[in-house]
Amino acid sequence: MDEQILTIDQWNDWWKRDFNKSREKGSGDAEKSQDCGCDDDNPFTQPSAMLKKHIDTLLPLKDRRKRIFFPLCGKSPDMKWMLEDVGVEIVGLECSEHAIRGFYEGNGIDYEVIDAPNNPNFRIFKSKNSSISIFQGDFFQFSAKVAGGTFDAIWDSASLNTIDLQLRKPYVEVMSRLMTKDTKYMLSAMFFGELRTWKDNPFDISDSDMQEMFGERFEWSKLDEDKSEWGLERIFLLSLK
Repeated sequence: MDEQILTIDQWNDWWKRDFNKSREKGSGDAEKSQDCGCDDDNPFTQPSAMLKKHIDTLLPLKDRRKRIFFPLCGKSPDMKWMLEDVGVEIVGLECSEHAIRGFYEGNGIDYEVIDAPNNPNFRIFKSKNSSISIFQGDFFQFSAKVAGGTFDAIWDSASLNTIDLQLRKPYVEVMSRLMTKDTKYMLSAMFFGELRTWKDNPFDISDSDMQEMFGERFEWSKLDEDKSEWGLERIFLLSLK
């Protein structure tokens, strides 16, 4: 946790190493790979307990066929859980091709790659047999037009913690353009407090940060919190005013 902030190129290199290592493990670990799509040393190998706890708030049963967005998704196991156990249309966004391929191959999902029809700077990695598509490209160029429409729900799993402080408001602006007034945006935000001894990201997100970022255009409230060795995870529910 004491590493300095990663650039997009460094994230791509990290995911490339992760992807190659996963392939080198071979068929001996195939069953484990099918379970989580992750490596042993990746701490995020299980679906978020907070997401599972509050799924009925984010997506009530009557809305389970809705469209949900996963920003900076990596190869999150939350996507597989939502796809199989909740039954929603999933749209992810990730800068690294290796992370996206790692998600599909690690979970045994056949996919195809196409150019995004509304922006040549994006590619779409689309499942052949299930309702999940992951866009590869720059988050700050993403829009509802690129995505093919707005979203019914957003699950943001601490992605905002990793964003440079000066880019927080542009990040929130992109999110707002992906929403309607009916969209539910659930944010998992870490507050490290005294545990934070490093200089760069991930950064704390405090109540005052929330108000500064979201107060003008969003209604927001805290749903839950849970303390761990990493810090305090807090769950916020947001909607456009």
